[in-house]
Amino acid sequence: MLEIDKKQLLSFDNANRVRILKYIALGLIKYKGEWVQMSLLTIKTRRESNEKTNKDRPILYTRVLAILSTGLTLTANEIAKRINKNWKRQDIQPRLNELRDKYNLIEENGKKYDNETNRNVTAYRLIKENEVKEGANEI
Repeated sequence: MLEIDKKQLLSFDNANRVRILKYIALGLIKYKGEWVQMSLLTIKTRRESNEKTNKDRPILYTRVLAILSTGLTLTANEIAKRINKNWKRQDIQPRLNELRDKYNLIEENGKKYDNETNRNVTAYRLIKENEVKEGANEI
């Protein structure tokens, strides 16, 4: 098995350093040192979280689209509460961003006052079928 130490790792540019850290996390390269262990743990937990999110992502997309298909314009917090009463904005916002930016299925539609945060926040609405923008990706 290949081994690498701190000095060797730091000699690489950032792109190659990330690749090597991935190989270390996968167990393909052995790291001789202690300070990277936190980074490796972070890489592993991030990967585990992403794998779990990938499984839940289509379900969340479906729920968000079903809620917005009622014709309402809702904030991320309002959508989150309709999916699960214990959820907050941060639980659903990444999926809203993906539906807006990657799939062009929802759009920002003004702002609403959020009583929970005492701030004006972005409200979203479903883009109607005849309004779907050219180049929208499929889910």
